[in-house]
Amino acid sequence: MKLDDWSEKAIRRKTIGSGRMRNLRNVPCRFKSSFREGTQAAPQNKTAAGSAKASDQN
Repeated sequence: MKLDDWSEKAIRRKTIGSGRMRNLRNVPCRFKSSFREGTQAAPQNKTAAGSAKASDQN
């Protein structure tokens, strides 16, 4: 007698994603930044980056 997936519907109803997911929906984005919090982004200097690209093309 095989009873592997006898409650497949119940598992589908109760699984991750069937509820609010207040915390878990943010995890992939937080994982990309190594779970850093409360820091300020480093300034990106557009003029320095733009002039470096222009000098590479000449």
